[in-house]
Amino acid sequence: MLLTIGMPCYENFTEVWFTVEALRLYQDLTDCEILVLDNKGSDDMYHLVKSFQTIRYEKFGEVNGTGPARNEIFNRANGDFVLILDSHVFLWKDNIARLKWWLKEHWEEAKNLIQGTIVLSSLKNCYTNYLPQWRAGMWGIWPPAQDVNKLGDQAIEIEIGPLGLFGCRKDSWLGFHSKCKGFAGVEGVLQEKYRKDGRKVLCLPWLRWTHFFGSEKRVYPLQVEDKIRNFLYGFQEIGLDPKPIYEHFGEMVVSRVAESIVNE
Repeated sequence: MLLTIGMPCYENFTEVWFTVEALRLYQDLTDCEILVLDNKGSDDMYHLVKSFQTIRYEKFGEVNGTGPARNEIFNRANGDFVLILDSHVFLWKDNIARLKWWLKEHWEEAKNLIQGTIVLSSLKNCYTNYLPQWRAGMWGIWPPAQDVNKLGDQAIEIEIGPLGLFGCRKDSWLGFHSKCKGFAGVEGVLQEKYRKDGRKVLCLPWLRWTHFFGSEKRVYPLQVEDKIRNFLYGFQEIGLDPKPIYEHFGEMVVSRVAESIVNE
């Protein structure tokens, strides 16, 4: 199988339904599987996914968090290439067909971390990357928006990008830190990990996706301590100076979290 489209979820039933149905209605899923990984382990999610009949359901409740769930999708995927898709993301029409073509023509490049272009609700403006700056608990801020109609077709090397959609060859997945948990604190770290390994982070301008920024409710529990832990573990793993974490989140707060990690 060429492609696994992996979707981590956590009680967000409506978003899962819309994203899965959009994939089935508007994309060529030949030689593909859709894997929904339930990070809560809910009977309601199980019955929802099973009602699709052609979609694979897996339960993973050992560790809650976007990083662990995405790691587990790579572990359980049958496809040679794994595309991670958040459960509130729509792909533009025929993107999967074009991605499969690109993979067959550029398989060696697919060992890099592959990202796409996020298109805003206007369907005119877009972002291909983040700027590597800290804001609101995130390592990465939006640059000035670009005109989606002025993007070329060639892959663009970027520094950081949002992780609502990303992928790579299953055999080249470097993974999030094994002790990360909770929501966020992994953007920027993953991309730097690939560069440290001598690879690139590539944005495919034509791999376009739109993101639902509202929510039926907050899904993954959001705790600043989890973000800090994830950044500390990630920075330590790839040899980055943790000073920016202390400066952004506050010396006392980060020191308290760091002390708890040492105690563990």
